[in-house]
Amino acid sequence: MKRNVLISIAIAGLLGTAAGLAAPTPATPPGSKAAARAAASKADADAEAAAKSRVAATSEVAYSIGLSIGDGLHKSGATTDLDTAAIGRGIKDALAGKAGTQEDRDRINAYMMELRNGLGQRNKDTAKKFLAENAKNAGIVTTPSGLQYRITDAGDTKAAMPQASDSVTVHYRGKLLDGTEFDSSYQRGQPAKFPVGGVIKGWTEALQLLHPGAKATLYVPPELAYDMNSPGRIPPGSLLVFDVELISVEPAPAPVETPKP
Repeated sequence: MKRNVLISIAIAGLLGTAAGLAAPTPATPPGSKAAARAAASKADADAEAAAKSRVAATSEVAYSIGLSIGDGLHKSGATTDLDTAAIGRGIKDALAGKAGTQEDRDRINAYMMELRNGLGQRNKDTAKKFLAENAKNAGIVTTPSGLQYRITDAGDTKAAMPQASDSVTVHYRGKLLDGTEFDSSYQRGQPAKFPVGGVIKGWTEALQLLHPGAKATLYVPPELAYDMNSPGRIPPGSLLVFDVELISVEPAPAPVETPKP
């Protein structure tokens, strides 16, 4: 009897041990120290990843800002001779709250004027060389003023050419020598209307050489365009190339005669 009881106890103990080995490890109870450490570790990892993402985004934005500033300076004629490290120091000081002085503004204005004059002169030299070579091409007509043009469609040769006092409706496309388009009525989808005498000198002269319906390419020297006082996207001293279509001419209204007393 005792032997049977001992055997039963031994078997029960073995079965209990086996059940304990087979049972899965319970999850870390919520609220335990281990759970708190795991949550803190994950939060730290997430915070570190977010910080790295912010640093990367800030770095990209900073580069874009620098690129924009550099692009503006480059288009104004500045080169890599400009001390970019000093520019960086100036930006850093400004972001820290340092204000520029009148001396700083005067210095910048003088430098930008020097850049503009230098760029304008280089563009005028380029224009002069281009016109000298372009004059040799077939179909190019050079007027005494220096304007060059080529007629690609004569239009209605029986119709009168516009006068300086008339208004015209035209389609046109304006480009720089490098092909950069700076204005286009075609792009806007609507022709332009203006007085012949109310535009740049090169246009005023050229329009009076065209019949209604004519198409032409104009090569306008800087002196007949905007010269050194160019607007917007046109660099100073630029020669301008225009594709022009003279759609119609509207004669100036006849002067009103004052009744005699």
